Amino acid sequence: MVELPLHASVTIFAFLARLFVGGVLLVAGLAKLKMPSNWFLQAVFGYDLVPKRVAVVLAYGLPWVEVMLGGLLLVGLWSRLVALISIGLLLIFSGGMTFNLLRGKRNECGCLQTLTPVQWKLIYRNLLLIALLLSVYTIYGVK
Repeated sequence: MVELPLHASVTIFAFLARLFVGGVLLVAGLAKLKMPSNWFLQAVFGYDLVPKRVAVVLAYGLPWVEVMLGGLLLVGLWSRLVALISIGLLLIFSGGMTFNLLRGKRNECGCLQTLTPVQWKLIYRNLLLIALLLSVYTIYGVK
């Protein structure tokens, strides 16, 4: 068996992480776009965190942002910047879920096409995606 040097292994890991998280974001965005237009809007309203006008903009804009970020990660364009933006997005999603769990709300996540209530395992999933994106941010910044 051929053993890769540490740098090559880390680079391969970051490459696979970029593809995996890019695929997750792309699928999540496309799933939201395939649903009836008010489905994700109701999920965003369920968080009860922003004024209704802002919620409407988020509900119609976020799926496109996810598709764009996922696509850019998959093709490898601006990987470091896209990883940083994706980390921010996942932190915001996780913050909203955490806030609602702490106040006892059991609203729908709005994560994919399923009606999944907000739960801690979704936050842990986001933290895993953030960890993967941190490897992308770090490795793609090394020259």
